Amino acid sequence: MTFEFYEDDLILDIPPPAPNMLGSIEGVLALQLASQMMNAPSNGTGGYSQELLERFVPGFGTLHSLILNHVGIDITLAMSRIALSLAAFTSGRWAWKQTFPLMLNFCTSMVSIPSNDRLNKEILAWMSAQIVEKHGTRALAAVSAGSGDAQAVPYHPVQRSRRQIVREQQIEDDLDDRTPAISFFPSVGTQWFWFHGWPFIFERKGGMGYGTYVEVPTGNEPLIIRCLGRNPEPLKRFLHHCKEAAKISEESKTPVYSQGDRMNRHDPNTMWCGPQLVLNRPLETVELDDQVKENLVNDVMEYLKPETREYYAVNGIPYRRGYLFHGPPGTGKSSFCRALAGHFRLELYMLSLASKSIDEQILIRMFEALPTKCLVLMEDVDSAGIVREDNADTNTLNDPTPNPPPVPPPPPPGFMYAPYPVVERKPRITLSTLLNVIDGAAAKEGRILVMTTNSPETLDKALVRPGRVDKQVLFPPMSRCSASRIFTRMLSVGNDRMEIEKLAEAFANKLPDGQITPAEIQGFLLDHRNNPEDAVRNVEKWSLALLEAKELGKNVIELDE
Repeated sequence: MTFEFYEDDLILDIPPPAPNMLGSIEGVLALQLASQMMNAPSNGTGGYSQELLERFVPGFGTLHSLILNHVGIDITLAMSRIALSLAAFTSGRWAWKQTFPLMLNFCTSMVSIPSNDRLNKEILAWMSAQIVEKHGTRALAAVSAGSGDAQAVPYHPVQRSRRQIVREQQIEDDLDDRTPAISFFPSVGTQWFWFHGWPFIFERKGGMGYGTYVEVPTGNEPLIIRCLGRNPEPLKRFLHHCKEAAKISEESKTPVYSQGDRMNRHDPNTMWCGPQLVLNRPLETVELDDQVKENLVNDVMEYLKPETREYYAVNGIPYRRGYLFHGPPGTGKSSFCRALAGHFRLELYMLSLASKSIDEQILIRMFEALPTKCLVLMEDVDSAGIVREDNADTNTLNDPTPNPPPVPPPPPPGFMYAPYPVVERKPRITLSTLLNVIDGAAAKEGRILVMTTNSPETLDKALVRPGRVDKQVLFPPMSRCSASRIFTRMLSVGNDRMEIEKLAEAFANKLPDGQITPAEIQGFLLDHRNNPEDAVRNVEKWSLALLEAKELGKNVIELDE
């Protein structure tokens, strides 16, 4: 099939158009229609001949005769003007499509932001707060607040105190979860906006969907920002402004990343999920010996100084720092990591080696995707099944399975095959792979690694040697002094401070020293936060029942009424 365009005696034989040729054919048709009408003689009434209109408007003759015979109106003039207007509009649109890209290339400056860069999320958050929310736009995407579909960094124009943030969180919590607020984001496409007196163009690439629907932006789509003029300085000022706005919004929050739920070892963007912004936890809310806490905070502060990095470089020492937090469950190991990240304004990356979705290759890709300055929390390394190569199971069909599955029963009558279970056999993470990602030759520098364990004696000596673990910190059960402090801190809100301090001393004296964890005491105090006297009255009976349950290996505490 071919298209033939007649221009006097010239015949243009064009093959069937591809989708990217439709715009050119449309322009040729429009220009041909306009030129024919401009050169065609008038019919004396300001219109064109019926032959010309019939040529470009199929069925015009029949329609003209029908209306003229039944209504008595000649529509030649009206159709001529409509056809001329459509021709002019189509010609102008085609010309605009051809010239606009050239104008953008020669009259604007451009910056591209990749999909896996944090600046991408910061620009998206600024556009959401300053353009979509305040000024409005024709094309936008909407999502229920808190649904997790859009993980852009929230933007707040002014710095707020911790008390203000807590109050705003309380207001949000009071709302009905069935009717959450709506968050708006710029959709896929191009949007114009003004920044400091300069016209800018925001263009979001990508987006998959059905028809005109596209996914809500998550900061994982490439962005293009343009400004009028060939000087890129306005673009640089805009990017710095978005960066500063994000810093203000994160002043009292910690960005927390977790391992991705759909990790693809060939795509580094899927290794980590987040960030999820959580309120900073003050260091004083984590109960630990004051001297141990102070030494640990000072050690991290010294490591983060620029002169420390220079010292490491001069002496040929890899610029990395490792800690091992060990102690019983519930003693605040992970909580202190979160408090450290908030105190030093570090991004927190949480990783569990016991996850079934992590293998050796994915673990390597996850560490490769880490930024140069962050805190990595590797929880419960003693329960991750880390083994040496000579003890690791291989993933070959010829190797015997240590625990073969039981032989299934014979198939029921009428079935040809027995429903044998499918056994998933994934290789464990070997010790050598873990050591390589921690401090191998290709390991990144600048990050702080914290490993937590409940049983440090079960760890391989190679994992905790100096250089990989620079400090080992014990998180013991709570002493009576610490129990008094947590009682005062948690129950002094809304009560007389002097009276609470007296009750705190009595509360601590009724507890066994060094046998109950901070998490257990915190849970008990939460149940009695409105009645401190009841907490002092019941703590002795509760602690004895708790210790008895631990000795018997029970998870349920039995309290006599």
